[in-house]
Amino acid sequence: MNSEDARFHYPLSNLWPDYLRSAAGFSLTMLPMPNVIGGNAIVLGIMLSLAGLFGSFGITTLLRHKSRVGVDVQGIWIDGLLRKALRWNDVAEVDLRYFSTRRDKEKGWMQLKIRGQGRTIKIDSNLNDFDGLMRHVVTAITRHDLTVTPIGRENMAHFDKTLFAKEDTA
Repeated sequence: MNSEDARFHYPLSNLWPDYLRSAAGFSLTMLPMPNVIGGNAIVLGIMLSLAGLFGSFGITTLLRHKSRVGVDVQGIWIDGLLRKALRWNDVAEVDLRYFSTRRDKEKGWMQLKIRGQGRTIKIDSNLNDFDGLMRHVVTAITRHDLTVTPIGRENMAHFDKTLFAKEDTA
């Protein structure tokens, strides 16, 4: 591994709240199930849908927990239970979104999406050293002249204040 290679992971300390939310939601929708099974089909459908939603959130959390993200001068990849990879030359678009959990926008998370060749790599800010990953991505954007969405450009401004300065003045 050279100085331009980096590896990242999702630490359990960042994911345990998601595991807890998934387990609590799944449990709370499944506990009353014996009372619902013989009753109203609409209520049963709603309860099963909610259980499926919380269950899929738990599976998604597990997939992130078991994933390792790698980046180098050639591209970006995710290894784990599911594998995805994109070479920088194949990237069609980079996007970075902020999702707030409060009206004052003080708390929330970021999600990086890198699209190309019919694949999308999604990485959220629960990743250890997400800022370090973003430095690699910003470098790749500059080196390979990658397209960044307008919202992604705004959100990336705090990672590299000079990256999009020339485009903002034009």
